[in-house]
Amino acid sequence: MGDNKQLLLLGNLSPGDDHVFLERIQACINHRNSHGSHSTNALDSIAGEQIKQIVVGPDHIALLFNDHSVGRIAFDVNEVKPPQTTISPEKPVSGGSNNNSGSNISAGTNTDSNAGTSNATAGSNPPPGSSGNPSFASAAVVNANRTAKIRRVMMASRRAGSQFAARGGVIVDRGRALIPASSIPEDLIAQAQVVLQGKSREVIVRELQRTNLNVNEAVNNLLSREDDEEDLEDGADAYLPEELLSLLDAGLRSSEGLMEQEGLYTTGEGYEYLMARELSGVRRRDGRIEPSRKDRPTTETSTTVREKFVFGDAIEYWTGSADDKMPPNVKKFVKIAAFQGELLALTDTGVLYGWRWQRKALGENVPHLINTMFFGNQLTQTEYFTDFETSAYRAVVLTNTGRMGSFVDSRTLGRKIADALFMPLVEVPDGEAVESVHVCPMFAAVRTKSSLYWWGINPFTERRRVFDKHKNKAKKFISTSSSDIKIGAEVRTKSNPVYAANSIAVNLQSSVPMVGVMMESAWSLTETCRFRIYTPEQFDQLKEDLKPKEDKKAMNLSVGNRKRAAPSDDVSSASQPPVKETAWLIKDVFFIHEEPCNDIGVVQIIDGPICGIHFKSYIDEKKKTGDGNDLVVVQGGGRQLSAPVTFERNPQRVFLPHGIRKVISLVVDNSGFRILVEKKGRLHLIRMSTLGKVSSDHMLPISFSAVCGPHDNPEPSKAQLINYGDDNVLLLRDYNGALIPLIRNAIGGYCEPIYLGFTGMQHLSVGVRYLKSNETSSAVISSAPIEKGSKNDTPRTGSKLILIASMITPSPESVQPNLPSLMQLVFYCDVGGVKSFLKKLTEISRNMKEDEFKKFIEQKIIRLRADGNRTILHAAVMQAFARSNANQADVEPSNNEVPGQSLLTLQEALDMTEADAHREKMDRQWKNMIAGAVSDGAKQLAKEAAAAAVKETRDTRSKDDPKPKEVENMEVEDVSSSGKPVSDLKTRQKNSIEILKLFVENGAMQPCLTELLHVRDIHGHTAFISAIQNRAYGAASVLWSSMLKLFKRLPIDDFTNQVYNHAIHSDDSPLFILCYNDTCSFTWTGDEHINQDIFECKTCGLTGSLCCCTECANTCHRNHDCKLKRTSPTAYCDCWEKCSCRALVAGNDTQREYLLRELLRHTDLISQTNSRGEHLLLFLARTVGRQLIEQENFTRRNKNRTNPASSLNAASGGQEIPERDLEPPKFAQRALRICLSEWLAVKSLILVGVKTPNEGNFISEEAFHLQSQNGCTHLDKFVYTLLAKCQEAHLDILLNSFITVANKKGDLRDNKIDYCISRFIRSVTRVFALTTLVAPSTLALTINSAACNADDDAAIKFSTSTGEVSRPPPTRAIAISGIF
Repeated sequence: MGDNKQLLLLGNLSPGDDHVFLERIQACINHRNSHGSHSTNALDSIAGEQIKQIVVGPDHIALLFNDHSVGRIAFDVNEVKPPQTTISPEKPVSGGSNNNSGSNISAGTNTDSNAGTSNATAGSNPPPGSSGNPSFASAAVVNANRTAKIRRVMMASRRAGSQFAARGGVIVDRGRALIPASSIPEDLIAQAQVVLQGKSREVIVRELQRTNLNVNEAVNNLLSREDDEEDLEDGADAYLPEELLSLLDAGLRSSEGLMEQEGLYTTGEGYEYLMARELSGVRRRDGRIEPSRKDRPTTETSTTVREKFVFGDAIEYWTGSADDKMPPNVKKFVKIAAFQGELLALTDTGVLYGWRWQRKALGENVPHLINTMFFGNQLTQTEYFTDFETSAYRAVVLTNTGRMGSFVDSRTLGRKIADALFMPLVEVPDGEAVESVHVCPMFAAVRTKSSLYWWGINPFTERRRVFDKHKNKAKKFISTSSSDIKIGAEVRTKSNPVYAANSIAVNLQSSVPMVGVMMESAWSLTETCRFRIYTPEQFDQLKEDLKPKEDKKAMNLSVGNRKRAAPSDDVSSASQPPVKETAWLIKDVFFIHEEPCNDIGVVQIIDGPICGIHFKSYIDEKKKTGDGNDLVVVQGGGRQLSAPVTFERNPQRVFLPHGIRKVISLVVDNSGFRILVEKKGRLHLIRMSTLGKVSSDHMLPISFSAVCGPHDNPEPSKAQLINYGDDNVLLLRDYNGALIPLIRNAIGGYCEPIYLGFTGMQHLSVGVRYLKSNETSSAVISSAPIEKGSKNDTPRTGSKLILIASMITPSPESVQPNLPSLMQLVFYCDVGGVKSFLKKLTEISRNMKEDEFKKFIEQKIIRLRADGNRTILHAAVMQAFARSNANQADVEPSNNEVPGQSLLTLQEALDMTEADAHREKMDRQWKNMIAGAVSDGAKQLAKEAAAAAVKETRDTRSKDDPKPKEVENMEVEDVSSSGKPVSDLKTRQKNSIEILKLFVENGAMQPCLTELLHVRDIHGHTAFISAIQNRAYGAASVLWSSMLKLFKRLPIDDFTNQVYNHAIHSDDSPLFILCYNDTCSFTWTGDEHINQDIFECKTCGLTGSLCCCTECANTCHRNHDCKLKRTSPTAYCDCWEKCSCRALVAGNDTQREYLLRELLRHTDLISQTNSRGEHLLLFLARTVGRQLIEQENFTRRNKNRTNPASSLNAASGGQEIPERDLEPPKFAQRALRICLSEWLAVKSLILVGVKTPNEGNFISEEAFHLQSQNGCTHLDKFVYTLLAKCQEAHLDILLNSFITVANKKGDLRDNKIDYCISRFIRSVTRVFALTTLVAPSTLALTINSAACNADDDAAIKFSTSTGEVSRPPPTRAIAISGIF
């Protein structure tokens, strides 16, 4: 067996579905555990310990080795598509559109009779008929999403000809919804009509709709259009009519309508060009009419593809040679990090080197240019870099003197932007020591012991908040009265732009970073403005002066006609690169240059309402005239910010929120800080802005000790958040290095982490691969094979791929380890490998000293962890239960091998013997003697039967001759060579149970078995509780027998604490979980509605028309925001459709019942209540009463149910419908009988809430009687439920338990039996009294029954549900069992 090393690379399309990404990770890990690891050829000869660090770039994975050299492995994406199939044309359905290609763009569905209607959704998949033509598919998607978007049509200069076909124009997608005409204020229309005299009201309203109620912009557009019409020879025909504009605004819904997608729209980054000559070509194609697409046979390629990462076969070293790996003057590389454009490496002397990501490029032999920018031409020895971190575009550095700086990737963003965003070295305020550095594309941050510091580009939300605050503060110094305008006063216009035209902005939201020059002024921070866009390379080639003189003079803020020059008049582009235009949201960009505007001037002359104003700017002096009514006086101190502050050059301090006990980890993204902290022993994930405001605080549903290590561990926690400075990804690594995906739930919190099943994740890194415009990709791409049955992905567009690279090395010490990883053998379900390992372990224990062997055991077994802090026992348990009833292997064999089975049958017979003895008034002494003898005999018989069965099985397995068929079916797969994975699901389950038996029976494992049984996983469960939680009752029985052997000498209270600590969580009691674990109602109702209690879970999104049954609420949605639904209770359970339902498999009911009896007999768990304050008997009584009502019509429905097979639900996207032909759950009825027959269980129920008075204290008679009523509410609930909703047989068993204990003599008699009986009788009386008040007819029925039985016997009598009573029942029995 090798080291099972695997380099795993995963790519998640962003924006995307994190749940799909998690499912693909599971599929990769399941394939690894079932079929073996998928090795990487380039790393076959390298042990895991030789790799120190890995980082991931756009198309390479870089590795830092322990010999301080750096190498990288290239990877690429290979696409696999199903073969093409030819589809014959079909006739369209009446009322539908003429084809499916332009109308039905829904994902993953087959076209049907309704396919003609429009069903396009944003980001959906192309239609089946268009997958062979990517350009057509993308155009169809763009066309389908064109509805309700505002366009502005700007006519270019005059061209030859007077027809419309000779004109050209640009349609700019504004990207916002059309404002209804009724919502436009009348004052805005009136303002526009004053200037636009002669324009109709409808034209003005439509233009205001297009400009989002921007009056100035609407007026300028209409005036510019009017001038263009005057310049045309035949303007009436050449101008785009309003009807066509309305058509464009409404969207083109048909692919065969006025315009054709092909060649008409070019799908750019937010902008589209419309050429009029193409319009004319669409209207008439030289008189030829082409046949409709629906009449042609189409060649269809399935849109479902599966893409895979493929690694290179060799490692590329820095210098290109494996012999000489280091560049000149470099001895060691100590750290590496990835930019989008290059790999950065830090030497031991504090110098940074670079290596471009291009294929076949070699690392640089000279230090990176950034060293010179920080330290000058001469690199000094007094100050050098000690640490650095990178994101996609920005990096932060820390020097040995405590100074910090920041710079950006010049290879991706260009030299000009890099110079503008460069942050020189600064000192930490107050001389605080830096503990860690963090960076995102917008800003950098450092963490000190008491606070955080950040500097760089202020996030948009925070800079808008500060800007609004300054504006509100400046309003106090502004006078709006025209009488205050005097000569010499400083005035400004009432409205001025936030960002003036010709300001330069950078957009990092697109797939490729773009630089834009504003073509219009932005008057608010919520606008969408037009930009001339350039790539960083084009921007570097531009002249330094991007703002021509005439553009600056065109910036006129005087009150008057603000007619904007045409875009073609801005600048002569003879020597400039081709200009593209697009519309960007202001919030998506940041400005590296803000064009100043003359907003404040001095009044020099006043002539009535006209003022002469002198504006002075950094360019020149201007004198303007304006209306005094449009001016405001600026008083002293009233100079406000003209635009938000984009850059913070000095470190800004942010204090941590109050109530934080400990900061575990910290990351930053473009929105602020994300901090993992400890609060009151629980993990919280906090999002905090750069202003120090907490925007969210979510408690993670995971155990603190499982993520951060034990509380008493003096070493700092190794738990770490990872996000690469990106908002769309957040990973958590626990102190063992395992991955914990943080997936959002329906209410914005985080889901419980699911089990993945891997061990030995040594390294983890996150990167980003940006996609080109309109480039499609699978939702998830992996480098490893995935389990069969996983759904294929449909390619779609996205902005980037989030890359996650990890190195899984279960045995990192060697390529061919002497002793394989025991955890990996458990994941393989390899019984032979485990036996071989334990055999070697036994030999080592004999040849090694005791202290050395303890250290060896601690390293190889005790400290061995899988994901979720799971030990080898947890790992075996997680393989020991079935995911479906068809694959269930934990079933009862033909012999009585199951421990406790004979005891179970005899105990039930014992209960009936007690009832018959009381009814027939047999001799009390004889009955007690029989009871004791049978009880002892039952126990002895159970032990002998179990031992004989185990011995017989072992003897049979030791023989070489063929086994009988029924025994052979239960045999585990025993391989001779270790390291062979098992793929059959049933065999894996049986092997896992056998592996647990090997662990608990092996002598060398006994010293570490106690510690392994006490370790809790990420959910806070021990291996035993985890087995019960996951319905692995066979594995739980094995662990229970081991605990009985280890802790059998402990008192019952101490033994209970060994099994379960009540302080962890009351709902995790194994006794309650056993009773919770009934199957979902969908397994026996299917999609038929029944009358049942239904719940809604806001955490999982089961709201509205979705709901879940009570069984799922107790299992799948326990500890969620799950409440009873106050609507019609007629429904079926939808839990399996929305989340991974854990209540679909019943498990081994016999083993489950055995565990229940054992926990009642050997522990004191029955005295503990759940989180709702319910005793187990109250919960069981309510469950039985509810299930009796829900299941009363089960037989009738079962006859009409269709065959379940393994059908697929088309509405759920091909999701497999679970089995729905099972029997309704009956375990609660049996469990209630068992608990009612146990006196300790009944006693603990009656004493719930009873307070013991202090001895020796004086107490009045009234207080004494009041104290005797403590806890009566809980008891009354049980009595009412038992009498009103449960069967009479349960009451018989309860009364039998009372009588049995009351009839005992001497020390066998419980001293609280009389007190318990009196509390029970008082409870019955209270329930009876309340019932008669609510329903008086009940009292009359009871009195009539009592009159017929006046001859009451002095002894206590009761009736049973079995057998016939020879005499009428007494009055007391009627009061107890016949009230209702």
